[in-house]
Amino acid sequence: MSQSTAKTAVDVCVIGGGINGAGVARDAAGRGYSVLLVEMGDIASATSSWSTKLVHGGLRYLEHNEFALVRASLIERARLLSVASHLVSPLRFVLPHGSGMRPAWLIRLGLFLYDNLSMSRAVPGSRGIQLSSDPAGEVLKPELRTRGFTYYDCRVDDVRLTLTNLRDAEARGATIRPRTKLVSAVVVDGLWRLTLERRDDGSRYEVHARHVVNTAGPWADTVAHMLTGSNTGEKLRLVRGSHLVIRKPAALNDAYLMQQPDGRVVFIIPYENDYALIGTTDADHTDPNEVQISREETDYLLAATNRYLAEPVSDDDILWTFAGVRPLLDDGTDNAAEVTRDYKISTKRHLMAGLTNVFGGKLTTFRTLSQKVVDEIATITTASSEGLEHGWTGYTPFDDAFVDDVARAKLITAIEEQLAEFLGVTDAHVHAERLVRMYGRSAQSLAGMIASAKEAPLMCGLFPLEVAHMVDHEWAETSEDILFRRCKLGIGLDKAAFDEVDARIAAIRAVGKAA
Repeated sequence: MSQSTAKTAVDVCVIGGGINGAGVARDAAGRGYSVLLVEMGDIASATSSWSTKLVHGGLRYLEHNEFALVRASLIERARLLSVASHLVSPLRFVLPHGSGMRPAWLIRLGLFLYDNLSMSRAVPGSRGIQLSSDPAGEVLKPELRTRGFTYYDCRVDDVRLTLTNLRDAEARGATIRPRTKLVSAVVVDGLWRLTLERRDDGSRYEVHARHVVNTAGPWADTVAHMLTGSNTGEKLRLVRGSHLVIRKPAALNDAYLMQQPDGRVVFIIPYENDYALIGTTDADHTDPNEVQISREETDYLLAATNRYLAEPVSDDDILWTFAGVRPLLDDGTDNAAEVTRDYKISTKRHLMAGLTNVFGGKLTTFRTLSQKVVDEIATITTASSEGLEHGWTGYTPFDDAFVDDVARAKLITAIEEQLAEFLGVTDAHVHAERLVRMYGRSAQSLAGMIASAKEAPLMCGLFPLEVAHMVDHEWAETSEDILFRRCKLGIGLDKAAFDEVDARIAAIRAVGKAA
């Protein structure tokens, strides 16, 4: 950002580049506000990249009587299936039922409520199945191939959903600044004067804003205190969720909800075609800057899985682990697994400048949270918002979304034909599916450039033009940014593959500097 830009006050400065901040930036920019978003790390590098990758109502939350949250989440599930159809897709969940588990009648009642709270038929309803004859039973232990239930929720690439929101916000005029940290804030003449620090060279500069939105996730209370010099009265409870990634068992084509003796549930979910994701845990955490899975969590997830799968899983089968911190509202609940996933938005004037703090929340409800934040900004800001109307994000599809599954299938076929000319039929099919899954409709133009250049894939499986796209248009700077956030192809790769991507990034930067 130039100094001349820095001296111009933006209407809204968003602190935090996770899914909530990205949603706020998009909604605000669409409504006509000038927006700056700053994120101290890479985009979605904290909570928003370490989720269980689900857009869901939260079936287990019904046990905690959170009916309003479940209903709101299910309504959002239907909306996201429509407006982000390139990233959000239905997934069948299987609930095997055996002795010692919740009574079958209770599960059936819960599923009935889940179906009817959604107020939508965007996904199929639940039903009972016989796992002795259904293919879903093949992956289970023989004693669990009896009665079971199925229901549907949705899976999502959490990082790409965040990036999609930010790219749309940028297209609507927002400025996005990752690797930029807020170091101080004061109010002067009714405007925030924010001092920001670039991570690459440590240089500092100032920006002015009429309204600040704090969506810093696990650091939200720290940022709130930095902004006003006092505590907000809200207390965050940091809860660590950890996951294992293993090679996908051959018969695992559905997700499974696995009830545990302690009353918790663990998911095993098909992940990135070749893998399975096992999670999650709920453990209280203290330092959001240091997060990793513990030995106890690893053992818990392995034991949870081995109660169900016919083929046992051990440490030797673990290809990757990840852990993230959920910033939850502290409601005084003893058990971390039972802490509410709802959120709290606090908007006020601080010395005549606008301030919104966001605490809590979950991936599924980011859009409604963002909409409410911008609604509250409108009640106190003096800035003009001559743009789209309230609620526009609920019915306006992203540019890369598909009209229907037929359009998606046609695009995959078209790209496959383009790539087959120089990759061969088998490889072309694999890459066509991946490109469409990652980029939606934008895959068409990207594939066209790849086909024209007849590029060979890198060791990681990406094409060189994809790396350039991620650097130029998705704020990527390192191989980790690319291989573990913007895509998940880094699982199981050796150092040489990461070095190749870093070398490609360095070459792209060199060309940029020369230009």
